[in-house]
Amino acid sequence: MLELACASIVAVWWLLRLPVEQDRRRLLLEGLAIATLAWLGEQTCITCYGFYTYAPGWQLMLGDVPLMVVLIWPVVVGSARDLVRHLSGDEPTSLALGVGLLVLADAAFVEPAAVAAGLWRWHQPGLLEVPPVGILGWGAYAALIVHALEHGRRGDRKTKALGLLLVVPGLHLALLGVWWLALRWLNFAIPSTLAPLVAWSLSILATVIIVRRRVRLPLHVVLLRLPGALFFAGLLAFASPSSALVAWSAAFVPPWLALMVGAARR
Repeated sequence: MLELACASIVAVWWLLRLPVEQDRRRLLLEGLAIATLAWLGEQTCITCYGFYTYAPGWQLMLGDVPLMVVLIWPVVVGSARDLVRHLSGDEPTSLALGVGLLVLADAAFVEPAAVAAGLWRWHQPGLLEVPPVGILGWGAYAALIVHALEHGRRGDRKTKALGLLLVVPGLHLALLGVWWLALRWLNFAIPSTLAPLVAWSLSILATVIIVRRRVRLPLHVVLLRLPGALFFAGLLAFASPSSALVAWSAAFVPPWLALMVGAARR
């Protein structure tokens, strides 16, 4: 059931996204690159660092990474890129940073819910059983792959190939740098009571910014991110979550409601 649900999310996104894309071949090739490098990044991180492991309940595996996790990465990165592009434009660096921040927020929502549901397990302490480096890894990969793809659109084949080849080494460099310069020395369990306070403070700030700036995104861009969010929200119903985790997860709702209201008005 788990992998069927993941496959449904992937299929729905591609079925709805491809018809509105002018260059479908490029979108498919970029999706292949995102999935391939996401697998390589995760596999090498698991092998080299051993910070986390996937639960044995996953049936279809590519090494130590579930196939469905690999296939869902293009949905995560692609839907974030579509949204941020409407906010920041096509400049590669600003687009990559925006996507990295948005996927970082995705990870902050998904990771605690997935760990509580038993989809994977971290072997380092952190916030709600997730070390900060695990959440940062999502954002770093998303920023790097989008930066490489966007520069590749503007350069020749050699430039594009070189950019893609540097994504995984860049991911490891970013993770090792953040770990040894900061997080290695802050490696302890963060009290769960702090999680809702942090999440709701950021949630209120983000919602106010969205409302005051009258952010108006195309409705389909916002709705295409909804199935994945609903899936992980549904996991909480089966995970017997703590009150802190429920409050943490609920904090991600107001900004998305504000975006949906703005999109509907547009």
